Formats: sequence, structure tokens, C-alpha cells
Amino acid sequence: MSKKLNINIRGFDVATVENAVKTIQQQLLQLKASKWKDLKSVSLPLPTKIREISFPSSPHKHKESSGKKFAQTIHNRLVQISNPPATILDYFRNLPASHNFEISIKLIGSSAK
Repeated sequence: MSKKLNINIRGFDVATVENAVKTIQQQLLQLKASKWKDLKSVSLPLPTKIREISFPSSPHKHKESSGKKFAQTIHNRLVQISNPPATILDYFRNLPASHNFEISIKLIGSSAK
């Protein structure tokens, strides 16, 4: 079974999520040029989640009206690296952190049975 490294990026703003994906891809290109020539990566956009919340405009009068509605969109991107070397996790643990997006790193599969 082949190993895969999944880097999932979530955020509320599309621009910050895309900038995070670009910085990860630039780091991958640098690693590919310097150390690992056979490193393969894919960047995938995942579905956008929309959470809608509505509040009544008045608690006592006009209860049938829809009131105020708010929506929150969560944008997701996945960077998948196939057959990563064992030391690649050290490079991605020090990614630039921001309060605008969230990064989760997961190693899937193993070569030993």
C-alpha cells in the first residue's frame, strides 16, 4: 500500500486559503529541486461548506417573519503528496501559522504489512 501525506487547509477567506496553498506548493517545488526528484503532489479544491443561521427579528411580534439571516462559508483545499519520504513531516510542521486559516497534516497508509 502506498503512503500519502494529506495537508488540509480550511479558512473563511478564499484569498488566504489560496495563498497558503501557494506557499506549500512553492516549498514542495524547492524540495523537489533540491532533495527529492520523484516527489509528486496534487492540489485539490474541496467543496465549500455554508452554514446559515437565522434569528427572529422580534421575539414577541412578527414571529412568522424570517428575521435576520447570516451565512458563514468555509473554503477547503487539499494538498496530497504521494509516497513522501519519512523526513518530509519536519518541513511541514513549521508552516506559517495564521488566525485566518487552519492546517491539518495527516499521514495515510504504510509500507509495512
